[in-house]
Amino acid sequence: MSPLETEEGTIALSTIRDITERKRAEEEANRTRGVRDLALEAARLRSDFLASMSHEIRTPLAGIIGAGELLSLSDLTPEQRRQTEIIRSSGELLLTTVNDILDFSKLAAGRVVLEKLDFDLVELTENLIDSFAVAAHAKGIELALYVDVNMPTGLRGDPSRLRQILNNLVSNAIKFTQHGEVMVRANRVEDTAGDVLVRFEVIDTGIGIPFEMQGRLFQPFVQAEGSTSRRFGGTGLGLVIAARLVNQMGGEIGFESAPAKGSNFHFTARLEKGLEIVRPWMTATATSCFNGIRALIVNDSPASRQVISEYLSSWGIENLAVGSTEALDILKLARVGDGKQIVVLIDEQISGVGALGLARAIKEHSNIKHGKVIMFSAQSAVRNATEVVDAWITKPVRPSHLFSCLLELCRNADGVNTRTIAAAPPRPIGNQPPQWRKAVRVLLVDDNLVNRTIGAQQLSVLGYTAEIADGAQRGLEVVSSRRHDIVLMDCEMPGMDGYQAVAEIRRREGNTRHTVVIALTAHATEGDRARCLDAGMDDYLSKPVKLNSLAEMLDTWARDNLDHILTSQL
Repeated sequence: MSPLETEEGTIALSTIRDITERKRAEEEANRTRGVRDLALEAARLRSDFLASMSHEIRTPLAGIIGAGELLSLSDLTPEQRRQTEIIRSSGELLLTTVNDILDFSKLAAGRVVLEKLDFDLVELTENLIDSFAVAAHAKGIELALYVDVNMPTGLRGDPSRLRQILNNLVSNAIKFTQHGEVMVRANRVEDTAGDVLVRFEVIDTGIGIPFEMQGRLFQPFVQAEGSTSRRFGGTGLGLVIAARLVNQMGGEIGFESAPAKGSNFHFTARLEKGLEIVRPWMTATATSCFNGIRALIVNDSPASRQVISEYLSSWGIENLAVGSTEALDILKLARVGDGKQIVVLIDEQISGVGALGLARAIKEHSNIKHGKVIMFSAQSAVRNATEVVDAWITKPVRPSHLFSCLLELCRNADGVNTRTIAAAPPRPIGNQPPQWRKAVRVLLVDDNLVNRTIGAQQLSVLGYTAEIADGAQRGLEVVSSRRHDIVLMDCEMPGMDGYQAVAEIRRREGNTRHTVVIALTAHATEGDRARCLDAGMDDYLSKPVKLNSLAEMLDTWARDNLDHILTSQL
């Protein structure tokens, strides 16, 4: 009998196998850990590299975009204005590309954490549409918004990321639409005690998507066709980013499209219910405001006709929506009113007889000459009522403005205070900033000459009293020697950086005072805002800083402390 056939030999062989298998398992585990560690290190290095590149690209972009924005406020010839707009739009395009790459990297690494903040869905969508108004008007595209009147507007979620998804879809819709219309819709799908499922749609009449490309549309760096990126620009990352954000919001994204017939991109998002926001046009009492009123909508855009008709119907207003060619025929019937108060809503860009011609014909019509005429115009300038037009509303039409305008014209408010129906649209930056801003002293601390130059000019345009410091050490000296209401602090500076500077400011102030410090940084990765707040800063602005963003930030903090600011100067 051989040794291997003995009992001892069998045990020895089994032990050898166990040892061999354990070693193999340990080696496999070590290889797996090694691969995992290498992957994590590679992801960290990639993330650090992209963050560094983002900072390095954003710093000169801040100068390009800021200078272009300030130059556009100057007296320019048409050719100079056109070239200035090229500078500004090219800078914006590069910034979008940088943001897309950075967001894709963060999402791929699982480093995007959604915030939970109270926000107003109506305000978010109305501001979204307004931000695309100029681009849409330049291409002759009609832009329309519909928000479900049964929607709970006070919601809780991540408004910034929700706006990012909608921005991408609306931007694509306008980019790939040469003529026609783009409509944005927000409808309530499910409603529970604690949350609501909202379905968003962005519908366009653009070039559509070839059937053979539709299955690849949500893959990174893919666009509808090979020539698309050259013709229209873009990284091909926008839809991938949108899809991943939608997934984090507990929703789904999809689309329907056909070549030359346009597209409908839609997604859902589950959002918590937040603080209730009362809007008269979204309440059941809205229907009692318009008893005995009938409306005629004259618009050549099917999307706009549909949206306006839906709003009027939800408010209990009987209405008829027609194109410009049908409007005169309707008037000839002379029975459009049947004794009711008539309101005719006309788009300024209708074809045929023209908007003002139609308004004049209405006022001269024997049966409806006392009817009211509302004109929709893409021109934002305020217009006074005329003999043939009773009121003007700027497009894209905000439902709150339409409701308020109808109440004012029809004088049938039934106790509803029309002055509180809708907030006025944001005042554009102009040459006459509010006088109270002069009382607010702002210190800008930045080591970069271009940033200091642009920042100083921005503060001057906005009407704030500004002082400039060329570095953190100099900034500390200025803060210690004289009082400033707000400090704009760059974070990345040689020697002493912004984080160290604000820590020293807080140490010196102790509990006796608190200077508002707002971080200015070209870093835009996840956690940068938290790092600034943890360091003792009060708020955060990512470069490039646009004039409107700077004005909104400074106004918010200045208004909160205005009484104290004015008292300190007495």
